[in-house]
Amino acid sequence: MITARAPSLGFVVAKLNAVKAADPVLMARITESQRPQATMGIFREVGESARAGARPD
Repeated sequence: MITARAPSLGFVVAKLNAVKAADPVLMARITESQRPQATMGIFREVGESARAGARPD
């Protein structure tokens, strides 16, 4: 069981029945196509965390 909070839906609950290996070539293509977005997301989150950590309590 996996649960997560979804801003527009409330809570999302999912049940994972099986894990199967994907085609490595296809996964490499997908990963490479998503790299710029993932990089920007990581840097945005690091920046937000740094700003939050720099604020006085």
